Amino acid sequence: MFRALSSTTVRWRPLEGEGLEHLTVRPLDTPVGAAIRAESVLIGERGGVPYGVRYRIDCDALWRVFSVLVETTQGRRLHLLSDGHGHWRRADGTALPEFDGCIDVDLAGTPFTNTLPIRRLGLDRQSGTARLKMLYVPFDSFEPTVDGQHYTCLEDGKLYRYEAEDRSFTADLAVDEDGLVIDYPTLFQRLSGDHLMTFKTLDDLTDIAGKRVLVRVDLNVPVKDGQVTDTTRIERVAPTIRELSEKGAKVILLAHFGRPKGEPVEDMSLKTIAPAVEEILDQRVYFAADCIGDKAAGAIAELNDGDVLLLENTRFHKGEEKNDPAFVTALAANGDLYVNDAFSAAHRAHASTEGLAHHLPAYAGRTMQAELEALEKGLGNPKRPVVAIVGGAKVSTKIDLLQNLVKKVDALVIGGGMANTFLAAQGIDVGKSLCEHDLAETARSIVAAADAAGCAIVLPEDGVVAREFKAGADNEVVDIKAIPADAMVLDVGPKSVAAVSDWISRAETLVWNGPLGAFEIAPFDRATVAVAEHAASRTRAGALVSVAGGGDTVAALNHAEVADDFSYVSTAGGAFLEWMEGKPLPGVDILRQAK
Repeated sequence: MFRALSSTTVRWRPLEGEGLEHLTVRPLDTPVGAAIRAESVLIGERGGVPYGVRYRIDCDALWRVFSVLVETTQGRRLHLLSDGHGHWRRADGTALPEFDGCIDVDLAGTPFTNTLPIRRLGLDRQSGTARLKMLYVPFDSFEPTVDGQHYTCLEDGKLYRYEAEDRSFTADLAVDEDGLVIDYPTLFQRLSGDHLMTFKTLDDLTDIAGKRVLVRVDLNVPVKDGQVTDTTRIERVAPTIRELSEKGAKVILLAHFGRPKGEPVEDMSLKTIAPAVEEILDQRVYFAADCIGDKAAGAIAELNDGDVLLLENTRFHKGEEKNDPAFVTALAANGDLYVNDAFSAAHRAHASTEGLAHHLPAYAGRTMQAELEALEKGLGNPKRPVVAIVGGAKVSTKIDLLQNLVKKVDALVIGGGMANTFLAAQGIDVGKSLCEHDLAETARSIVAAADAAGCAIVLPEDGVVAREFKAGADNEVVDIKAIPADAMVLDVGPKSVAAVSDWISRAETLVWNGPLGAFEIAPFDRATVAVAEHAASRTRAGALVSVAGGGDTVAALNHAEVADDFSYVSTAGGAFLEWMEGKPLPGVDILRQAK
């Protein structure tokens, strides 16, 4: 049965005495094989000709970008293009007003003859996606320049070339005899996939022997009794350090540790971390007692090609977190090149994460590169269908995340304590379960937004309840609508696990943030482990791209012993969450802008 996941209604109102000859509708970025259904309804007649026609376009896919050609009985033609968000624009680029629940197009006085639609695909750095915008240029204009973007007309007006001044790529737009743009999916794939992640990497660094390379790394690792207890973050940046060292660079590491608030704090000195870095690299790591000034300069002057030096905690200076220009200049004086390999700190516009890229040639390290490429596959330019799992205790901590995801994924699985808020918003009694009843309206608005975007919301069908929150507590599985008043839901039940697993089986991409239950305490870890094992199995079989991140998520996947089987598991914490929320990441954005 046809299911309209996306639709739009456009009301056409021609001039008096002028009828509509026909409408040509062409989908531009719907997936291959997507079905489109269109129907017209006569609004009224005037002088024996249609006064207006309401034209409804339905598509059984989530993408809904259409190019429409309107022709009237008097030979007038109008090109319109939707922007992928349910909005349409006329020839002059202005938005069309909504009227009676549909788009109202008045052809009276609209100059649209002798024009071709050329689409300007702007790069939205906040969400990491390509957004569609309209631009019309005269058909007979061969070299128009608009807003700094250069367009060249080729092959007698049948092909247009897009050239952006700040991008090293071009894209050809083929136009058919009606002036409708064709071959859009290929173009969209090229712009949103290959080029959104444009930044320089270590592959672009040649002949760096003897060069001073400032490398921002994440060494904010857990320490107990003076010993590093988890070396994961050090292990992740080791490949970048080794590669630069092997190429003969003088590798100078920049990092923060703890929150010293701009003052030296002995317990937060990176000198404590240096031995662990040295052990992982299996190489001598020198240490400087400051990151700027004479102490840093003196230590750098003593380096030989291939040596590694760790500078003191950048946050011992107030200028670090303030991104103070003077402090940035002082840091930049220590290097010839800048490499950022700390995605986990990329959501902060600090001196060592963002400021330095304005002063030195900037490159992404191997960890940064791997993280960005994995995240691009997760939400930036994913294979569809895309399923997201979001768990955790409270809706209040993930409102931005949920609101962003419903616009980008095909199904959103909500688990953990936050699922109770959504269930309560539907009138379901959740007993003594953790629940933010005051956010019921927020939950309903998120569900409404998902419905409008064609995103399925997947909530628990059953739950594992207990009267005590402790390991081994007596528990039972109940229908989600039959939660005892004196019990609390601590995990989702087997029916819910089956439903989530079924969505994963149909998906080609999975993005996961947050466990489905209280996985830290047995037996309330069963659902998270079962779903994680299923996702890992699909990933091993090459049928799924699985990207996960967030502290609890990483711990849950490690608990299930499947973290190594996922396509990518991010240890970035706050940066990963802000990426999922669609927020800008200054440390990443500046790498894309770097010349």
